[in-house]
Amino acid sequence: MKKPMSIQNLNRNTGSSPTLFPKILVIEPDLGIGEMLSELFLQSGYECKIVKECSDIIPIMKSYSPDLVLIEYLLSSVNGGELCTQIKNNNYFSDIPVILYSAYPQILWSVKDYGCDEFLAKPFDIDVLLFTVERLLVRSKERRRFSFLAHTLKNRLNYVGKFLGSRLKLA
Repeated sequence: MKKPMSIQNLNRNTGSSPTLFPKILVIEPDLGIGEMLSELFLQSGYECKIVKECSDIIPIMKSYSPDLVLIEYLLSSVNGGELCTQIKNNNYFSDIPVILYSAYPQILWSVKDYGCDEFLAKPFDIDVLLFTVERLLVRSKERRRFSFLAHTLKNRLNYVGKFLGSRLKLA
């Protein structure tokens, strides 16, 4: 049975059942680091998908519907900043938090701003990574709640306006 839409069960996914755990998409070319991140996120209560390489992230975003994306900057086919830009330029996914990370942080400072929500230099502290992920997920959830409430209020005000408008015409 589907739950009615409310701010308590607000979830980006439109499938038959909401996910119980926040979903993290990781783009990481190194298999060892990918496995370590996957295990870390699973033990911390997140669902995690590791993708080794991609040049177009939007199909992956559509199929997995993550709540947060973590991207290594140095990839072989395209840099992680360009994947971040693809996400941030997409109307449906632009509000999803993106963390870029690299062992060469000076690359990002000298190239341009890709619109990422956070940047972490490797090697990063696990506690800092988990704190950053949680902070961005909470901020994103609050933005979605606010957007949902604003949309609901707008609809109710429109209804009241139409109702009062028709009542005034009848009088």
